[in-house]
Amino acid sequence: MRDDRWPCHRYPIRWALLLDPVRRGRSTWGILANILGVSLLELDDCCYQVDRSAAPASTSPEGQAPEDRRVEFLATLLATMRKTARVLLIHGNVRWRGTVLTPSDRWGQANYRLTTAFLGTDHLDEGDELQIGRQRLRIFRSGCQTALWTWAPGARPNKAYISQVKELVSESL
Repeated sequence: MRDDRWPCHRYPIRWALLLDPVRRGRSTWGILANILGVSLLELDDCCYQVDRSAAPASTSPEGQAPEDRRVEFLATLLATMRKTARVLLIHGNVRWRGTVLTPSDRWGQANYRLTTAFLGTDHLDEGDELQIGRQRLRIFRSGCQTALWTWAPGARPNKAYISQVKELVSESL
């Protein structure tokens, strides 16, 4: 989308300004703005939203796990960002099967690698799990960094769930 204030750049977040009135704040961007307590116009100034997988999908369950090359690229990016970032929010395609990951779970492997890179650790324990209604949230902490594994914000989580994520993010900033 072209934005005349920044004529040489295209900002994907600007699409949220067009879509949010249609979705009435239920888009991923609208919910992230709510969690961070900012308007959609301010969202791209306070967070980055990076897809773990570069493969297109019309719905989250159809998404393909990221390739190893992409995971390593993102891990390097997150290791650099941890110098100033305090919170990593991994949402969508988060597996819960009672353990952080299984060897055959490519999404779990990617989430694990990205979380350890962000937290600056070689190993993750099980983290703390919160159950909010039918929805779950897993929390990992190391030093002043916090990583949250959550349901996809666009999957219509309930208000209590969004409030809990918002509270955890606020505590970590």
